[in-house]
Amino acid sequence: EKPPGGPPYLVGVVHVVSPEQALRNVSIALRSGMVGVWLVNSGHAHSPPEAALPHVAVQRTNLKGPSGGAAGKAGKAQLEALAECFAYIREQYSDLWIGISLPQLPPAQAFKWVSSHCPSADGLWLHHFPCKPADVAWEKVVGSDGLETPHAVRLEKWLTDAQPALKAVKRERQISTWKGLVFACVACQGQEPVHHQQEQCEHMDEACQALLAHATTLASFVCDVVIAGAADKDADGPCPPAKLAAMEGKTPLALWSRSDAAELPHTRGNVDIVVVDLKAEAVEGAPPPDLEVPRLKAVVERWRPDAVDTED
Repeated sequence: EKPPGGPPYLVGVVHVVSPEQALRNVSIALRSGMVGVWLVNSGHAHSPPEAALPHVAVQRTNLKGPSGGAAGKAGKAQLEALAECFAYIREQYSDLWIGISLPQLPPAQAFKWVSSHCPSADGLWLHHFPCKPADVAWEKVVGSDGLETPHAVRLEKWLTDAQPALKAVKRERQISTWKGLVFACVACQGQEPVHHQQEQCEHMDEACQALLAHATTLASFVCDVVIAGAADKDADGPCPPAKLAAMEGKTPLALWSRSDAAELPHTRGNVDIVVVDLKAEAVEGAPPPDLEVPRLKAVVERWRPDAVDTED
């Protein structure tokens, strides 16, 4: 059931540390006007705790084959801690829309994991989504600052949904017993760029727009919602409006917003969902502070002034 008021729907991101911390932050997000939450383990929670590595980070792991050493074991411990947080929150909020974000796993393995560990999850967020729109020839170009940067110079061949990696994800979704909504990142941080202009607010040429549009279309064959966000080194900056415009209209589009005032008001018409990821700055080595109601409410007021509760 859709929340009242129409899109964009705002869903908050909670970076879990413990079940109690996660529940507390879910409550903060809901009180601030969010209609649901994403739970993600960014490396702060492990079960068992002794599996943690000294450096706090997401640890990629694999459910098939070798464990992957200490990093793979840490990744599995992060997943187990995430499942524990989900179960604790679901017990308190039986009807809340809760999504699970799994940067630890390859997309094709995420469905089996969520169906066995978080079967009542409403959404699944695939971070490392294999969605290549075309074979593109790249060359390094020296800029005015004297630095070399890769530029897309020629499109060799358009690709289809017959790509093996994409087909594998689609097959796993089809056979999965879990039937929630699937979200997938396209041209986001951590993914190969489709074109060197994809992060530019201006001067995005037709080739870049076409590549972004085709990548979104390919993703729509597998997932329900495409997630767009900044992909450059300053990933907490705004997602370029031209990028959102190129990706809209193919499938429901979500904006991954990681800054208090990153996106401009005119992007409101481009997106159906805003994923509000305002992780507070933490002291190095310490867990992230709790979400802040005033910060979240300020974001909600920009997008959905009708959704803000007047009481803290």
